[in-house]
Amino acid sequence: LTLTLTLTLTLTLTLSLTLTLTLTPPAMSNFLGFGKKPTARETARENKKELKRSEREINREISALDRQERQLIADIKRSASQNGGNDRGTRALAKQLVQLRSTKERLTLAKVQIGSSAMQVQAMAAQATMAESIGKTAAVMKKVNAQTKAAATAETMQEFLRQQELANVREELVNDALADAFDEDGLEEESDVL
Repeated sequence: LTLTLTLTLTLTLTLSLTLTLTLTPPAMSNFLGFGKKPTARETARENKKELKRSEREINREISALDRQERQLIADIKRSASQNGGNDRGTRALAKQLVQLRSTKERLTLAKVQIGSSAMQVQAMAAQATMAESIGKTAAVMKKVNAQTKAAATAETMQEFLRQQELANVREELVNDALADAFDEDGLEEESDVL
């Protein structure tokens, strides 16, 4: 399971951000060759940690851009009040503000995409766990089927059906006998009443 996401943002101000994120199985799983292959859950956990780290980095960058935006807005206001708003410097600061906001939007989009990738990794891990469980279930079923003899099972079922039929016949006979016995008592009670 390897997922690579590369995001490069360059801003003419002073911001240049390159974020490369490569998700691979945990490195410690084969420490000195004694480890076993990591499970899907372990891999997903490690990858989720990396994605969260990347999200935090992007959040830090967005916070820095917010600070720069506030500073830039203050500079624009100061420049506009000093020069009447028609100065080239004020216009250049306004262009920088527009570029800064667009960079912030791109970073927010990248953060959302990383969040989406985290969800996909988690879903893939769940599917891998489900497939592993189904595989184990199939192996157990195979062992049970190997131990179960079809002819012996069929013979046992036939014997069960025969015994069940005999029990049903006996139950009907007992029910008929009880019904006849209670009907005679009912006739005697009626004759006593009359």
